[in-house]
Amino acid sequence: MTVIPRLVAAKNIREGDVLDLEGDEFADRPTDDHANNFEYEYQPVHEVERETADCIRIGGDGWLVGFPEDHLLKVIPKED
Repeated sequence: MTVIPRLVAAKNIREGDVLDLEGDEFADRPTDDHANNFEYEYQPVHEVERETADCIRIGGDGWLVGFPEDHLLKVIPKED
């Protein structure tokens, strides 16, 4: 079954949403300590907090990223 994510601005992400962060310009940056599973797994959101006027901090198991509030994220639809 093909999953078609919907694009949602970071400011509208809520706890419980599930994100596809593979290739995201803010979350999936290659670094020396790059040890996430974004390529292999969707990421459940466990926390969302406005960090500054234009930055939304979103986190899950083992990851925490600051996104511009209007940055579009791929949200996986919930199964019925």
